[in-house]
Amino acid sequence: MPAQLTAQDIYYKEFSIDKQGGYSSDEVDSFLDQVIEDYQDFEEHTKKYSSALVSCDHKIKELSEENTNLKKETSALNEQIHVLRNALQEAKVKLERATVEIRSLKEEAREEYDEQDTVELQPQDLTLNAQEEAKDPIEELARRVARLEEAVFNSFH
Repeated sequence: MPAQLTAQDIYYKEFSIDKQGGYSSDEVDSFLDQVIEDYQDFEEHTKKYSSALVSCDHKIKELSEENTNLKKETSALNEQIHVLRNALQEAKVKLERATVEIRSLKEEAREEYDEQDTVELQPQDLTLNAQEEAKDPIEELARRVARLEEAVFNSFH
């Protein structure tokens, strides 16, 4: 309930003078009762609003701290995204290089196989050393392909 009296009401209040030359005690008492009631209402509202203000201040502090923490988390997540994007880009480059290398190795293996296929020698004509020497380039290529495939696989894990 808002205050009934204004500062001007109190300032300009006039009391009638009683028969003894003083103010009427009933009028003064009644007026002071009204002033007291208004001040009690004022104090009640002041306490209520002060409590609400303190509660709001606490909530603002909590939200501010939460906002600060969220900003930190967002920054950390953005950094992780940046790192992951770079890693993904590097993996794509490595995969591209490995794919080119695998194609090249396969082409080399085909060429070597074609060269060996054109040789008209029979296996029984080759000595044991010659047979081993013929296997070496193919085995080397197979090992290189296996290493590249492993490197590609590891770059994704």
